[in-house]
Amino acid sequence: MIVINAMSFSADVNVSQAIRYVSDALRLDSDNRVKDAYVQYLNSVQFIVQVLLQDVNAAMNVSMNTKKFVQMGQQCLERITVLLQSLPQSPGGIAVLQPLPRSPGGASVHPQSLPPSPGGASVYPQSLPASPGGAYMAVSPTSVSVPLSPGGSVQKFPQCPASQSGPNRRTSTSGNNSSRRLVGGPIQEAERKNQKLMAAYRARMARAQTSRRTHEAASLLTKRLEERHRRLEEEAARRFESLKQTAEEREERQSFYTEILKYEEEVKWLTSWRDRLKMYPDDTTLIQQLIQAILLASDHPLSQLLLHYQTDILQRLKSLITKYTDSSINQTEVYHKK
Repeated sequence: MIVINAMSFSADVNVSQAIRYVSDALRLDSDNRVKDAYVQYLNSVQFIVQVLLQDVNAAMNVSMNTKKFVQMGQQCLERITVLLQSLPQSPGGIAVLQPLPRSPGGASVHPQSLPPSPGGASVYPQSLPASPGGAYMAVSPTSVSVPLSPGGSVQKFPQCPASQSGPNRRTSTSGNNSSRRLVGGPIQEAERKNQKLMAAYRARMARAQTSRRTHEAASLLTKRLEERHRRLEEEAARRFESLKQTAEEREERQSFYTEILKYEEEVKWLTSWRDRLKMYPDDTTLIQQLIQAILLASDHPLSQLLLHYQTDILQRLKSLITKYTDSSINQTEVYHKK
């Protein structure tokens, strides 16, 4: 059993390595290699959990990198949930994954393995150390025990240098920042697209609902107007059905009376006159005043009908005046010539 320095597993030191795992998973995911991406996401989560456990067992304080590790793990789990739906399902509902081939030494070989680290260790994280009972082994603050593989070879996580010089560390930090921007890119892009789609859907539904309400209001108003017109026509027909008139005269008077009834329902100033007539039906002075008020109202149907008749009479008088004036002028001219 090999003892490895626990500080090499801290979140602050292993950020670049975790980002590399997740970046490889994202690359496989973007290439639509579902199975390989699924396995690589699992390896990334395993590595992140191992590092966080080492930090906790080493009694280290929570840092910004620890929070970033947790966030990366959450994003990997989200993609694992999505990719799991694309994997073939067994009759029992469990995803079918073929066992990975093993090297002659007994170590697992991943189909998309990365180049080995300088120490010769596999770049993919292996399983957590377990006790004979199946539980995780306690890790001391200064060391961690890694079990041997079935073939006897030692499997360990790749380690990053504990410290770097000033310029190199700045370069590494800039590279890490670019890799961090890459982490979660597809997930965040999918979330943004989903938000845009939901916003567009809500706006479309709001417009459709507004249009539907407007159409319903217009239909209801049209229906009410038609019902009122039918009711007033029936009332006018009852008023003139007892009179002995031709069909044309009766239809003309019924139409005119219907217009008067519509006008009386739309305006309010006739209401007081109607109430006074009900109180004094035989008052001739009141009736004359009402007729004068109606004739002064230019929008009343009776005033408009009277104006129509006046205009017609005026046109006829003008034609007669013009005719007789021209004839008298002609006679005068003939008389003077003689």
